[in-house]
Amino acid sequence: MLNFVLSSIAFSLAIYGFDNYFKAKSVTKTDKHKFLVFVLATLISIGVGYLVDIVDGDFYLPKKDIALVDVIKSGDPLLIAKTILGIN
Repeated sequence: MLNFVLSSIAFSLAIYGFDNYFKAKSVTKTDKHKFLVFVLATLISIGVGYLVDIVDGDFYLPKKDIALVDVIKSGDPLLIAKTILGIN
């Protein structure tokens, strides 16, 4: 949750900052300008989320990646249903 909140704040601040920066450089506001601001803000937001995961310790947690073959061989119908539906 902290990851989502901080990356959303970073995204909003990045859009505001890049928009003001390009406005100060007197770049005309075209679709390319809007797309560039969106892409740069998205990259900053992803970077902030990545850093929050590393600092928070979530990045190094083990993933629950179970092979579908192992789930089917287990014969547990509840585990099979959860795996097919994508619920961990």
